[in-house]
Amino acid sequence: MTRLEALALYNLEDNEDLAEQLEFVFFEYKQKIYRQLDQVLLYPKWFSALESLSNAAETLALPFDYHASLEFGDTSFHARETLIDQYNQLQQLKVKVAHMLYKSSAPQNVLEILEMYQRILKASFAFWSQSIDFNTMVKLSQLFDPIAILAALKSIEKEGVRYLHELQQHNTPNILKEWISWNKALETKLATH
Repeated sequence: MTRLEALALYNLEDNEDLAEQLEFVFFEYKQKIYRQLDQVLLYPKWFSALESLSNAAETLALPFDYHASLEFGDTSFHARETLIDQYNQLQQLKVKVAHMLYKSSAPQNVLEILEMYQRILKASFAFWSQSIDFNTMVKLSQLFDPIAILAALKSIEKEGVRYLHELQQHNTPNILKEWISWNKALETKLATH
């Protein structure tokens, strides 16, 4: 990438502070990524965009300040944990990822965070996909209300359904059927890529 290509790619003005302009582009990327954090199928697009931004910064001799990303700790999902524990763990990890995104200082940091979170999501998809098949049609781009899912999980826990193997067609609220079907659909889609 040449200097002119880097400037043109991000509509940067050469007569203004380039570092500030690049930081603004990076900040916009982080905001968009945050809003699309659950849309794991968009991650390849973000990987490419972040690598391109990093390359442009290098070309302009204004590299971002990179610091190695932190690890997430235990991110495994186990059948011996309750459904609520599984779901809460995923939501807590999402909050941690969002915080790490906010604090990240370089596109490379965001790349590392997204790669780690993608692995976590794949593990979560695999866990929830072990449930019975509810044959519920969902869109891969469908968004879910985390509070509604948690409320549904709490509701079925009161009825004695605490573990994945206990889910059945008759004891699973529609929101959970849709969410589990969405997990299964994403797991299948990611396996083919």
